[in-house]
Amino acid sequence: MIDVHTFDKQYTIKLKFDNISIENKNKLYKWLITFCKININYISPGLLLIIDDTRKINNLDTYTNVYADDILINILLVIMNKTVENKISIIKLINEQMDDMFNTGRCPQGRTTRLYQIYTGL
Repeated sequence: MIDVHTFDKQYTIKLKFDNISIENKNKLYKWLITFCKININYISPGLLLIIDDTRKINNLDTYTNVYADDILINILLVIMNKTVENKISIIKLINEQMDDMFNTGRCPQGRTTRLYQIYTGL
């Protein structure tokens, strides 16, 4: 079995948007949950876990000093200007990755790495 932590400390995470207030994060989370209910009819328990753990140690990747919720917010800010179809595709990908994280390992590095891979692909 491959040690998934082999790559910890081997990359840095750079985000376009930082210092987003909790109030603004909560507005984006509310939008995301509503969008998922209306357009996808599903939201991953792993995604809800990241939302619930906003600014908590469970979301903090100490190797990169980045919170998983900050990456999620950056993804949401980037996709706001995309078509509904593109939003659906991206959020389905997020759900898939967060389901995998939820079922295979909920460590901060797993949270941030999966989200950052999506973020860099946008």
